[in-house]
Amino acid sequence: HDYLTKGSLKRLGAAIERELKDAGVRREHRIAIDKIQHLNRVLRAIRNVNQLIVTEKDRERLLERATEMLVETRGYMSALCVHLDDNQQPDIVARSLAKEIDTKPSREAIRTHGLTACMKRALDSDEVVEIRRDAPECGGCPLASTCPDTPRLARGLAHDGKAHGLLVIALPEGVGTDAEEIDLLEEMAGDIAFALHGIESDRLHKESLERFRVIT
Repeated sequence: HDYLTKGSLKRLGAAIERELKDAGVRREHRIAIDKIQHLNRVLRAIRNVNQLIVTEKDRERLLERATEMLVETRGYMSALCVHLDDNQQPDIVARSLAKEIDTKPSREAIRTHGLTACMKRALDSDEVVEIRRDAPECGGCPLASTCPDTPRLARGLAHDGKAHGLLVIALPEGVGTDAEEIDLLEEMAGDIAFALHGIESDRLHKESLERFRVIT
């Protein structure tokens, strides 16, 4: 971006200093552009999930399709939704990955062995929990080999005091876990939890009507 004439190197120090500064500005600009593109992908995924929530009233289909939507836009590298039964054990496990990897073994591992340590930590928290692969609790985890190297965020799916499950997403490479990421996950988890609560309420209402019909 500059040149110096032979035998005249007086500007060398200033030229190098200016070029380093300009390179930093260009790097920050690229990072900002990448961040905007990532957030747009996530927002498209949230919009798609919200449209799904309006029409889908089957829990398993809702969670399966929601995880697919979260990775379809490349907003996230992976998405995992776990629904808990009345005994707080996983009965529905939906997982989608951006890469072509079979998710059946990991889903079966959760159904067989229950929630992992990081999932339990997220379920017990009222906030978004960051999960890193090098955490001590990951030792011996049956899912460790299938977890992305990028940071993951987890949030419990709770509504009106009832825990319905949890949501875990993996961020793309180079994306940090800042306030915007956490807010978007909070919003998405809240929407999915509200949908699960509505489906559960409808089920209980129908069962109540059926018992009343049998009694009368």
